[in-house]
Amino acid sequence: MAVSSYPLTSSDLVSSALARQGGRRASLLAELAAELVPSADPDEQVALMQSWQLTDFDGCRPCPGAAEPIERLDERQWAVVTSGSGPVARGRLRAAGLPTPKIVITADDVVRGKPDPEPYLRAAAELGVTSAQCVVIEDAPSGAAAGLGAGMRLIAVTDAGAAWPDALDGPVVRVASLDRIVVVGAGPEPVGLLIETGSGPLAGGGW
Repeated sequence: MAVSSYPLTSSDLVSSALARQGGRRASLLAELAAELVPSADPDEQVALMQSWQLTDFDGCRPCPGAAEPIERLDERQWAVVTSGSGPVARGRLRAAGLPTPKIVITADDVVRGKPDPEPYLRAAAELGVTSAQCVVIEDAPSGAAAGLGAGMRLIAVTDAGAAWPDALDGPVVRVASLDRIVVVGAGPEPVGLLIETGSGPLAGGGW
């Protein structure tokens, strides 16, 4: 999809960004602009990229099963950890009709992004919990590696189109969709998880 007055396409950005995960967002955008449009002013292209990301929320909708678990959690019991910017993350949550938690960790908040564990460790610190108390829900292998590297349990949602390895080293449960996850209890009290796997329900302590 071409963007008006914007010499890059969304596929250009995605394919190039995937090869450079782990850096700070601002420097990543500048690097992409310089490589993909070497004849253009990099600062101008970065501004256009950021403007496009902040205004193009068409198609943002919650994944099946995303809203129900969140509704049962207190806003201090969960966090969003993203490789995007804060305004983009919050804008997409609003566009999808989902609440925004108190803690949103973005690429601008860390030195090393996913697959480095720093973003998830930062989220745990701001939530005031240990890694052992956290469960990461991820639909991308780089994010899964970050969560496992942080010492957290992982629910891998593997139907999102990403290429997943046959084996993940750590406490992992794979599900096809978020609607396989049920929150038992309600915040702000401690909650548990009931996960429907291919072999039947798996209690939250099944890691």
